[in-house]
Amino acid sequence: MDFSTRWTCRILMLFVAVRCPVRYNALFRLGFFRGRNASFTDQRQNHHRVVSDTLCKTSRLLGQSLSAALRSRFEDMIQIGDSIELSKQITEDDVRRIVEISGDDNPLHTSDEFAKRTLFKGRIAHGILSAALVSAALTKLFGPGNVWMSQTMKFTFPVRIGETVTARLRITSIDKRNVATVETKVLNQDGRVVLDGFAESKVMRIRPLK
Repeated sequence: MDFSTRWTCRILMLFVAVRCPVRYNALFRLGFFRGRNASFTDQRQNHHRVVSDTLCKTSRLLGQSLSAALRSRFEDMIQIGDSIELSKQITEDDVRRIVEISGDDNPLHTSDEFAKRTLFKGRIAHGILSAALVSAALTKLFGPGNVWMSQTMKFTFPVRIGETVTARLRITSIDKRNVATVETKVLNQDGRVVLDGFAESKVMRIRPLK
């Protein structure tokens, strides 16, 4: 084999080794490069090991860089002072469904005749409906993967059926675990606070689909 042919073969093998080390290794096992002297074969095998090691190290570095980027993105997702508002009208259907779900059929919520004889002078909505609006607002604020870890609540004013309430949330602090403390208020359509408290919430890291 002349000089130019030998170098053409070497360049071809180098190309295969760089572009597809697995195929390069398979070609060796199949004897594609037989006929070379031992030192030449050893050189190619050593080269293959170097290429494979380089590719593995590069993959690990890329993985580490990606993980660092995801951690940075996670930390940048929430900041002190971030806030959100979410509004909803409380309807008869909401009251009916919460009775079905919770079993709380207190006539204060379900019976006009009974509720008129109380200090409220009429039916009021379940307090948990205002709390549920806080839950929805937390998901809007933090995004998918939000975990509502704790909540303090004080119901300060009744909500009438048909009224529109607004959850107003603001992040007040974030600890080293990336757990955020959130001021949570729900106001009625007149701007009066009907629920007051603080929540703790955190966004989970979500593993990518395989």
